[in-house]
Amino acid sequence: MSKQSPVTPARTATSEARTGGLLGYTICVYGGASQHVAADHHALAAEVGKGIGQAGGDLVFGGGKVGLMGASSLAAQEAGSAVTGVITRFLLDMEAANRELSELIVVETMHQRKNIMMERADAFVILPGGFGTLEEVMEVVTLKQLGQLDKPIVFADFSGFWQPLIALFDHFEQQNYLHNRFEDLYHLAATPNAILERLETALAAQKASLEAAARA
Repeated sequence: MSKQSPVTPARTATSEARTGGLLGYTICVYGGASQHVAADHHALAAEVGKGIGQAGGDLVFGGGKVGLMGASSLAAQEAGSAVTGVITRFLLDMEAANRELSELIVVETMHQRKNIMMERADAFVILPGGFGTLEEVMEVVTLKQLGQLDKPIVFADFSGFWQPLIALFDHFEQQNYLHNRFEDLYHLAATPNAILERLETALAAQKASLEAAARA
């Protein structure tokens, strides 16, 4: 069996009392590791991370300190989030792992990495990214369609970044390759504030539904 080895953190989240609509929730943030993308995407990703922290939420992500994943996770940590990174051993140097997180988990395979992130998450935010980000989000969307995952998914549609993918989803539906209205599987939000509102609303509705079911 492959071993997982946590790296001792050099920094922890603030111990100050925290409040907000995401208190008690962990948000998984997927996003690109490229350093050569639009500067406004970095700034918006940082705003998302900051907003998660200010709203009381914690964050789990792919462990790198570069690109959008790095921008969002660092901002979340600075805003008070407990931030967990999950990274494969072969990506430790390639994605410049952040060793100053609340927790850094090193695994052997991408499959392990994704599973831990999905298990720890209460909801997902999909920042702009490339092949890796697309592969991660397609897994959670597929699992949700199959009824194996019931957690909110929010696409950070900065400047319409994800519209080509949504158009492809439309094509799938028009060609009868989707058996239910796929819009029910996720939310689209174009700004950090809208993303946070979507997260808080979806998680609150889910909590209310579970509480009602428990009382029935």
